[in-house]
Amino acid sequence: MTNFGSVLSARWLPSLLSLDLSDNPLGLRGVEALARGLCVPLRSLNLARTGAKEKGVEALAEVLREKKVSSLQSLDLTENQMKAGGLKHLAAAGGGPASSKSIRRAFLTFCGSALA
Repeated sequence: MTNFGSVLSARWLPSLLSLDLSDNPLGLRGVEALARGLCVPLRSLNLARTGAKEKGVEALAEVLREKKVSSLQSLDLTENQMKAGGLKHLAAAGGGPASSKSIRRAFLTFCGSALA
């Protein structure tokens, strides 16, 4: 799984604008590896139904906070059971001085009963 993040950060992916990994059972380790490797100019990231859960969303939020993907405009975390804790991490990532403020669409449907 650690190679997964390395592939995304490779110099031969400078033009990757959209990544759809929905319905792939990445789980926490996969989403964490993905988050570590994200530094490409992504505009759209679809992680719907990947099993990210709260800790995976926390890792992703850290990347957003560090501004490694400042061009991200669309983020889909549908059905990842991130609950309120994951949402808090995402909100905190959008509030710091180095945060990515370019996200225009976030899909958070069925992320846990605490969001309802």
